[in-house]
Amino acid sequence: MKAKIEISEETFRTYPFSDPDPIPATAERRYPYFRYDGSTDVAEDRAWKIVTLENDRIAVKILPEVGGKVWGAHDKVSGRDFIYANHVMKFRDIALRGPWLSGGIEFNFGIIGHSPSTSTPIDWFTRENGDGSVSCFVASDEYITRTRWQVEVRLGADADEFETRVAWYNSSGLPAPYYHWMNAAYSLRHDPEFLFPGVAAVGHEGEIVTRTWPLDAKGRAPALGGPVAGVFPFRRESRPALEAAAASDVGWKARYLCAVLLGFFRARAAASTLLESCGNIPDEAVFYVYRARMRQGAARLADLMRAREIGDSWRIGRDMITHYEAAGDFGKMLECAKDYLDRFPEKNPLQIAYARALQNLGRHRECMAYLEGVKILPSEHRDSATDIWQACQTALGLPLTWPENLGKGEPYHYGEWRQKG
Repeated sequence: MKAKIEISEETFRTYPFSDPDPIPATAERRYPYFRYDGSTDVAEDRAWKIVTLENDRIAVKILPEVGGKVWGAHDKVSGRDFIYANHVMKFRDIALRGPWLSGGIEFNFGIIGHSPSTSTPIDWFTRENGDGSVSCFVASDEYITRTRWQVEVRLGADADEFETRVAWYNSSGLPAPYYHWMNAAYSLRHDPEFLFPGVAAVGHEGEIVTRTWPLDAKGRAPALGGPVAGVFPFRRESRPALEAAAASDVGWKARYLCAVLLGFFRARAAASTLLESCGNIPDEAVFYVYRARMRQGAARLADLMRAREIGDSWRIGRDMITHYEAAGDFGKMLECAKDYLDRFPEKNPLQIAYARALQNLGRHRECMAYLEGVKILPSEHRDSATDIWQACQTALGLPLTWPENLGKGEPYHYGEWRQKG
């Protein structure tokens, strides 16, 4: 008797993600990864690659295009799933890079949070083993910690369970965070309980709870020839090469990329000096948005205006709105938010900014009327939307409510929920 491997495609109702942010977020712990800002409540049918490991007793499904996660596991004898497989692919803004998908077992390595690879394709291969078992190997590089991880999902020929075997390799020669976790999904029907022995745990925020780039081998810098949007230098060994390139006459892009790397290393003053030395020569909007975040006052606004002239986007509008709010110019904040909303009407951050501008101006009833027509997806700006709504209610002397369309329901106590169930 042998276990077998099947590679196929299955079509799921999918709520996809999109809109990668090309602006380097060197102050964020996810750097050098960009995040995806596009989520939707509009579904589409999409085919996904499935690797199935199966014997006469159980079947295990793996999604190599979604972080290599175990999508579900089915007991063929009882006819029941013992690892919950979601029936839709609904990506939501929860992970380090944004999109996260519930269901199955996900593999997380690196720093605290859902790994950057949790919703994107990873490396994988399958193997038939000499003892009749079968394996699917999933693996990925992890750029924040400069490590590489691999998980073997193995199913024996006559086993009632599957195994995971983990290998995690640090080739950098430097200490790296040793943070690894998996989480498994189970159906909550029939009021299940999870029993696990132990006296301590790691909480959601990490607390202990009792209970050769950019130069090639010939010294050339091919990376400096293309657009800088989406290029996020982060390696320490890149610093000498980038500093040498920035000191030469290869153009503004070398100084910009060196400044981004220095910004990541918290050398803000040196990064700012390099950015200021570029003047207004750069011809990419990303440069001016990034430099604006290093500037204050009129200089910041000038950079955002220059970025808008070169290639406007909703993200530029978001930064301009934030600038006006920080300056206390709520009239310009409202004007700017309306301008960008007219052109990007579906962007939740702009909708929230418009409502916040109305709130700042004391136009509470108008703000609430606007929010009644806004739809905020759960886990995406829900706290901001509900906070603005309730701040207006407080200002008007109204009782607090939690509108469903703002993405956050009314809190409940666990004991009350048990009684209602």
